[in-house]
Amino acid sequence: MARRETVLEAALSASAATQLTPVGLRATGKGHPKSWDGCLARADGTPVRTAAVEKPPALVIAVRDPFPSTGLPSPLEKWLAGQRQTPNWSIRNTSEFDRNTGVRILWAVSQRFSDQDATAILFESTAEFDAGTDFGRSNGNALFMLFNEYTGKATEKSARQFADAVAVAGIRAVTAAQRRAVIYVVSDHDDASKNRTAAVRRYLDTLGVPLFVWSRVGPGTSAWGPVDDISTYPKLATAVARVRNALDEQRVAWVDADPLDALRLKSSARCGIETLAKP
Repeated sequence: MARRETVLEAALSASAATQLTPVGLRATGKGHPKSWDGCLARADGTPVRTAAVEKPPALVIAVRDPFPSTGLPSPLEKWLAGQRQTPNWSIRNTSEFDRNTGVRILWAVSQRFSDQDATAILFESTAEFDAGTDFGRSNGNALFMLFNEYTGKATEKSARQFADAVAVAGIRAVTAAQRRAVIYVVSDHDDASKNRTAAVRRYLDTLGVPLFVWSRVGPGTSAWGPVDDISTYPKLATAVARVRNALDEQRVAWVDADPLDALRLKSSARCGIETLAKP
């Protein structure tokens, strides 16, 4: 974020241009220094000024197939059906991210827009849901995230671009000063992405965006690496807790560096933090 500051005092004035960039951090310990000076440095060891370290709201972006060939596994469906018959039961407070976490779904289908000058390929997404409202309207709850139906223009014959969509989710997750995570819900449809899975995972590591891979159909292998089994409610709750804990550890530092330098900063172990980005 760049801004121009003007300081006025009596009849004298002065102006200076400042640039502060948000940098994602992870707390590695409970003890932190009173001053963050010297905690972050450039690759050559030169320290950068850290104006503040804060714990802002978080955003989880879930990449989903709009038309999965298999629905939620029957154990999870049966559990949810039984809960809905319980008097006064609400989906709130079950497998919920914390109240400062918003959820957005990015559908793994794209549309092409062209004019005389350029062509853009855009992925459809939902608005951001928060964790403070009931199921049926908006909710930052993982069950709502999994059950929310697609209402866009794509059809079941549309090509899926899972790896490309995960990369786009990573970019969207770092466009604001926020804690962040991306969840990819595995689908058995073919992936028509232009980017390879391994390259996209490295890309998110470089941006400092944690990636979680969830499977609705039980344990298995994936080109993405470790997969969290969410085929039953207890397993879903465990997967949600992993994401929630990862977000809870995150912080955002405002540093006096340009965005490219900020991605290459190194942290000092004495400060109890580490940078999320892994160059």
